[in-house]
Amino acid sequence: MLRLLITLAVGFCGGIIAEFINSPLPFLLGSIFAVSVFQIFSSKAMIYVRFRQIGQLILGAAIGLYFSKEVALNLIGDFGLMIGIAIISVAFAGIVGLFISYFSNISRTTAYFATMPGGVSEMSNLAERFGGDPGVVAFSQSIRLVAVVFVVPIGLSFFIDPPRMHNVAEENLIASNYRYFMIGMIILTAVLFSIIFENYRLMNSWFLGGLLAGAIFAFNGTSPDVLPLRIIDFGQLLIGCALGTRFYLSVIIELRRVVLGLILGSALLILGGFLFSIVVSYLFDRLFPTILLAMAPGGVAEMGITARVLLLDVPAVTAFHLVRIIIIVTMSGLVFRLFLRYWPR
Repeated sequence: MLRLLITLAVGFCGGIIAEFINSPLPFLLGSIFAVSVFQIFSSKAMIYVRFRQIGQLILGAAIGLYFSKEVALNLIGDFGLMIGIAIISVAFAGIVGLFISYFSNISRTTAYFATMPGGVSEMSNLAERFGGDPGVVAFSQSIRLVAVVFVVPIGLSFFIDPPRMHNVAEENLIASNYRYFMIGMIILTAVLFSIIFENYRLMNSWFLGGLLAGAIFAFNGTSPDVLPLRIIDFGQLLIGCALGTRFYLSVIIELRRVVLGLILGSALLILGGFLFSIVVSYLFDRLFPTILLAMAPGGVAEMGITARVLLLDVPAVTAFHLVRIIIIVTMSGLVFRLFLRYWPR
């Protein structure tokens, strides 16, 4: 319990400092940085899995509240584009993985699933099923997720006018007028959905539970517009602390021979997403920052809340990522078999 409290305190201090320097997503980025440094030098940081799930639930509910009836109907027209982008993401990640395997001591199987932008546990399990190293895959997925969470929001903040970002802070002024009873109902409904999804072993079950609960209340027009800002900050803090605890010095030393290859893979995925976003936003006349977030190889919760903070199209970004997750989980194994068959060593 003491280690948990110390980890949360370190993450909170990091969030306060990040907020003081006007960083985007301060309690997410600040806590990741502070806790990861603390973990690397002490190996004492820890947080329960359920805490990260609570953070995912909070962010899921906050994002779900953007899914009004009109927004949901508008997203239907983008379904074909979502499928296309998801397939491109899977194919590009596979190519990057096989490319990395040529220039490092990583097997093709491990490199392929290490660069696939899916969940840590899901990609690790698939790698193990196909004979890869699940430890390397998990570490690579963590590196990529943290890199995306830092690079994309900070990079996009240069494209967004500062007044637009600061407007989010005005939620503090109106939070006391919220219908707190409805907020409580949303959270309770989210917990119920999350437990059901978890029992069925759905990927990102707690995020999906929060997302569905928020979307139902938003769709019916019975919800507050947004959750209070500090509740969302708390969700960011929990996720940031959980991500920061993944970086042990012993693991970094053990995998030192492949770390550069894993970092290169993450960099190529981010760069590829950036270039593809330019093309897609031009061809389909879409806002570049929104498409960049939609194609970024990051987590759906982190990219969705980034869109919210930057006042971009939150439902579109979230929907694009959910479609990609489904495509990756269902297709990555098949695509890997095809690569093995048609990509000579």
